[in-house]
Amino acid sequence: MEDVITEVSTPAASEQESAYEQDGIAEDTSMTDSPENLSDTDTAEPEALDETAETDRPSEELIAGKFKSQEDLIKAYKEAEPFITKSKELEKAVSTLNEQLKQRAEFENGERLREAQNNGFNSVDEYEIDYQTKSREFELYADNLNAVDPQNYEQARDLLLYYQSTGDNRYLNEAKKFFNADFVEKVAVDKQMFKNGLQYQLQQKNQEISKKQFEALCAEIQYTHKDFLADILGEDVSDDNRNSAKAEALSVMFKSGLIKTNDDMNAFINLYDSISQQAVKDYLAKSESDEKFNALKGKAQIPTGTSASILPNGGTPTYEDIKNMSQSQFNAAVDKYGLETIINAS
Repeated sequence: MEDVITEVSTPAASEQESAYEQDGIAEDTSMTDSPENLSDTDTAEPEALDETAETDRPSEELIAGKFKSQEDLIKAYKEAEPFITKSKELEKAVSTLNEQLKQRAEFENGERLREAQNNGFNSVDEYEIDYQTKSREFELYADNLNAVDPQNYEQARDLLLYYQSTGDNRYLNEAKKFFNADFVEKVAVDKQMFKNGLQYQLQQKNQEISKKQFEALCAEIQYTHKDFLADILGEDVSDDNRNSAKAEALSVMFKSGLIKTNDDMNAFINLYDSISQQAVKDYLAKSESDEKFNALKGKAQIPTGTSASILPNGGTPTYEDIKNMSQSQFNAAVDKYGLETIINAS
């Protein structure tokens, strides 16, 4: 019986042990090779590789520093094109308006100049100063009509109104008779001081305009004629090598007001070049004359010790006489007869 029991129990135990072993194997497998564990290890490595690849990949260059592709650039241009067109149209309209305003101002200035000249003035500014001065004088009298005797008030007022509407000084002079003499004198002084102030302002304005125009002219000339001015204003020019003659001539032309435009500068350059060319011709002619003179003196020299008298008979020396002269005789002959006579002796 025991043997049977043993034989029976032994397979059961073996099967149970086998089951345990299988369960153990299954447990070990579940700890190592489960899909979850595989996803935690095997799938993590590709993600890390992808991140590394993105880090190592060079950044994409943008067109004009802004657009990823030509299509994006074209799209952006098409979107902005209406605004660009409107901007150009607006710019053209502004330019046209400025030109119209300029033409209108030129026309009005021309009309004002003709009006000023018809009233005996040489410029619009002089005409304007006269108008403002007279307006000032009128206001001083009109504001002090209460100082006039009441019985003469209306007459003085009417005369001032006639003067205002016509500009005829006869009405003003008649109105002055109704004012106190001291007041009339005071108005005259005030009028002159007011006029002097306007003239001073005009003078300052003209000086400022002239200064700006002169600076602009100098800048234009310096740029346009930099080659001509190189020996005056060049970077390597110093007091030792500056063309002082040219600088002085240019200064005189500017100070005298003969150079007011770039065309005037062109005329000065042509004149200066022609003078320089003539000076060179004169120098060459003088050099040639000096060479002839020295050659003639060389032919005329004879050994030292010859008599210092010019000619025994005292007549005009001939070419043969000059040939036989010593240096001292030659000098004496030149002093007596002149260099031209000696050179042309036959």
